[in-house]
Amino acid sequence: SSYSSEANINKKIAQQSEELKMKSFGYVIVIFSLLMLFSFNVKGESDAQTVLSNFASWLNENGVQTKVNLGIFDDMRFGGVAGVDINDGEKILTVPTNMILSQQIVNEHPVVQLYNDYKLLYEPMMIYILHERLNTDSFFQPYFQILPTDFSFHPIFWSDEDLALTKGTGLPNHVEERRKVLQATYNYINENFVSKHDIFPEGYFSYQNYVWSFMVVLTRAWMIDNSLMLVPLADMLNHDDNAGAGSITEDEAGNKFFYINSTREYAQAEQVYDSYGAKTNFDLLKGYGFVLEENQWNGIHLTFELKTNNLIQNIVEPILEKADPNYRNVIVRPNRRPDALLRMFRISFLEFDELKYVNDVIAGAPATLVNEVKAYRGAISALTQALQGYSSTIDEDKELLEGDSLTPNQRTAVLFRKTEKEITQNAILVLAKMWENILVSGTMALETELR
Repeated sequence: SSYSSEANINKKIAQQSEELKMKSFGYVIVIFSLLMLFSFNVKGESDAQTVLSNFASWLNENGVQTKVNLGIFDDMRFGGVAGVDINDGEKILTVPTNMILSQQIVNEHPVVQLYNDYKLLYEPMMIYILHERLNTDSFFQPYFQILPTDFSFHPIFWSDEDLALTKGTGLPNHVEERRKVLQATYNYINENFVSKHDIFPEGYFSYQNYVWSFMVVLTRAWMIDNSLMLVPLADMLNHDDNAGAGSITEDEAGNKFFYINSTREYAQAEQVYDSYGAKTNFDLLKGYGFVLEENQWNGIHLTFELKTNNLIQNIVEPILEKADPNYRNVIVRPNRRPDALLRMFRISFLEFDELKYVNDVIAGAPATLVNEVKAYRGAISALTQALQGYSSTIDEDKELLEGDSLTPNQRTAVLFRKTEKEITQNAILVLAKMWENILVSGTMALETELR
């Protein structure tokens, strides 16, 4: 099949949207470009048209209101296109709760209820999707039909060579661990549940389908009020860290619905975004399979474990755990004072006669000047070693990204490692400047007097 260019696709969508504008609400009827043939499992253009037409009809018939339609962007993936001009603060779309695949609906499913030893948070919803997509009478069947089947862009499916490009970051270890967990949880639920019940056709509950269902939930689900949910159409919008996030509210009549508000003006035919949350590039990559060149929430993730065989650290650890249960996970962000990082190094170098300042240290303040010298040296040394652990420089990464030799996955990997190195380098400079300020001012961080 031949494909129209992105500009022509979006122009066509905008023209159709204008023709179908709903005058009473200012929303547009849900219509789609029917040229996206390979994001879901269909055989040809006519099948794709049927799938998308059924999905659009299903949304319209069940009260979904939207000013957004679907366009094709970047590497031919779906994204939202403004069907009309959208003002700052207006609702981009609203989805009634009856259209949301919620945790409650999943938990009430008879097959899901057959088992109560799920090892992953996502597993009940995964079982629901795998079961109901075989049910031609399922209410959510039009939604299941448009779910993507290709997740090759995600690091879980990267080749060893592509993953090796991120050596020096935490990604290779994360991917290896996640693959092990998925294999183990698949084996467990297959042995203890699926194989003991006649709930799937023979051979259907494969590891491949299990991972597919995991990826659907991982890359598309919202967590709102501690409840996991899939929201049709809304889950097709791409991420912008300045966009609005989805939420649940109710109207004056008490009807609940999911909505996304715009945070800026959008012109007709312009791509419309939502926000997946305040996430670093590492969070975005391991969750959704992409990174941003410019990400206001970016930061490097560091993990610390205090040595419980060290008497001082053994004394401090329970106090720190009580004050901050998440102390082991530190995020260092560019151009910001790395207080959490310094806290861990201050604790690492505490002496017995400095334990009287332990509450100050846990609160993020310095202990003594001697301890502060050791903490700054330790932090800068650790970050410098991390920077030296990469197989390429920032300039070499920039040169690669400016060329055309990289595959899409390789480009993502190189961009990710470049931004990680840039933040690490920035943190070293920030710490050096902070130490210089101590020497000049004669006071430590947080205006703590020298002691």
